[in-house]
Amino acid sequence: MDDPYLILNKAEVDDEDNRLFSDGYTSGPDFHIDEASGIGYMVQTAYSEDYETALAGDSNIPANHTLYFKYTLDWGETWTVDGGYKNSGYSFISDAVNKRISDSLYTMWTENTSDYPDQLWYPGADCDTVASDGSDSTYECGDSVYYSDVDGPLVLTPGLFMFYDFDVRTDYNGGLHFVTNAVPQVCLDTLGGCDDNSGNGMPDSLYNWPYRSAGHYYFYNPNPIEQPNNWTLTFLNDYNDTYNADWDESLIPHLSAADYGPWTYFYPSITFSGEDESQVMWYAASEGPDGSFSYNADSSSYLPSDVDIFMSKSTDLGRTWTELENVTNTSGGIFPNKQVEAGVHLATTGTDDEVGVFYQMPDFYTPMYIPTDGYEDYMNRLYVAIYSNDTESGMVGLDNDKLSPERFSLNQNYPNPFNPITQISYEIPIQSDITLDLFDIRGVKVKSLINGVKSAGSHIYKLDASNMASGVYFYTLTQNNTSQTRKLVLMK
Repeated sequence: MDDPYLILNKAEVDDEDNRLFSDGYTSGPDFHIDEASGIGYMVQTAYSEDYETALAGDSNIPANHTLYFKYTLDWGETWTVDGGYKNSGYSFISDAVNKRISDSLYTMWTENTSDYPDQLWYPGADCDTVASDGSDSTYECGDSVYYSDVDGPLVLTPGLFMFYDFDVRTDYNGGLHFVTNAVPQVCLDTLGGCDDNSGNGMPDSLYNWPYRSAGHYYFYNPNPIEQPNNWTLTFLNDYNDTYNADWDESLIPHLSAADYGPWTYFYPSITFSGEDESQVMWYAASEGPDGSFSYNADSSSYLPSDVDIFMSKSTDLGRTWTELENVTNTSGGIFPNKQVEAGVHLATTGTDDEVGVFYQMPDFYTPMYIPTDGYEDYMNRLYVAIYSNDTESGMVGLDNDKLSPERFSLNQNYPNPFNPITQISYEIPIQSDITLDLFDIRGVKVKSLINGVKSAGSHIYKLDASNMASGVYFYTLTQNNTSQTRKLVLMK
């Protein structure tokens, strides 16, 4: 193997020797590179070291705990080192984008409360329930929530807090797929707490809400480097009951659950089908299933009795998903006779109809570390399974964002390298006059591939390079004086 080199470092500094990220609020990294194109992303979630500056209104620095990522075009040999956040090479999901895509979901829930009765709503949503104290517009109603240590109520406000456990994939066109634990944000609706006196576009009082409408969120951008605002958002899995449960006191405790919360244990996993140009994706995660919770003695919280694996499938690169399915569905049992499926990971690739699943199960009859404070202290065995789902088209799963991407996009040709035929796909938002030109490595135009009017939507151009010499070429798509360029490699 080649010598290792540093890509991500939470102690990194900018050009002026100032720290990039806030110490202690940076996740570990994850990455994925598409084998055919060499395009990939290295990602982490973090607070900016200067997030207080952002809170004061600097829109070039994110105030939210958000996604940062570097980009490679050569299978990880080099990564972006300049541009983006403080010229560090990191791109990121801005506060404005975070607000926009979450606002789309929240608006949909609010305008369709009968379709989404279990989600948070904006204030003013129709409410037909009454709280136990006789008041309306309370937690049971969906548009206001309460913390025991805050003189509420708190109300839903745009934005998501992204936690430290996530998964990332790069598709064959260079699109970035990111799924993470995330929670909505709420503001204090008293004493002007939802005002924005700082002018940074966020309420002056802001709280993370790790209950209803918290869980696994799926982010997608077909070209995040050249189109940083082109993100869409889908709510994959609501973890209200799982996050609201008292895992620290249950018979299947988690180490430090009381300190860090159950969201640090139930992380998502996604993967692609490995079949040529397939748009199939798979999602899996562990959680406490419905019916596995009972109230503790004073009815202050749930006590979970089981953990199962839930999975879903998309056939259109994450635009829609099938309904979640409990694929293990084992009995909670009586301790120590319990079957707890945790730590799920999906295989690197699957097929269009099935995917490998890896997970662990603690053997509560075999303690390995005394005293046993969590299931990690027991013997844990690794299990391998195959999940099959041959659905032909993805159904709309749980709460999908209806926004369409800003679709002027030139995708990476596939296959690449190629001999002698490859496909170039692109997307345009409206019918317009476009050109697609091919250049050699010196920048000399080799030929014009397309020159004319094309309809709005997705298109594919098949390039036959039988009469071309081996080498590196570039192809450029131009529409309304806007251009995008990508590299292709012909190897004969």
